[in-house]
Amino acid sequence: MKKLRIHILLLAAVIATGLGLTSCETDSPAEMWYLSGTWQCMQYPDETLTFYMDGTGYWQNDYTGEYENFNYYCDGDYLSFRWFPQYGPSYPEDCTIYAPNSNAIQITYPPSSGYGPVTLYYSRIY
Repeated sequence: MKKLRIHILLLAAVIATGLGLTSCETDSPAEMWYLSGTWQCMQYPDETLTFYMDGTGYWQNDYTGEYENFNYYCDGDYLSFRWFPQYGPSYPEDCTIYAPNSNAIQITYPPSSGYGPVTLYYSRIY
């Protein structure tokens, strides 16, 4: 039974890696995962989110030059950010995420976000 579990976990890791996603090491069946790459917003094409596999990243607006670091993690369809603005205290933001394939994600931001309650669509560019 232990070998079967290891094979299932290895298969899940291979599939997740192919999607640019990976699961965290946990004792229970892994739901937590991380994104990698740079994703361009389809509604606001000047804006990108860059995610690193270590749970860090940054938001950037290429038109205005604005830049904001963040920490994040995904758990199932839950995406938790901790934003670190240049001028002000850090703050959390809890969103939902849907990844229909390896090159697209949808993030639904809460009413308290700068976007308001909205779903934004992103396409992988790197």
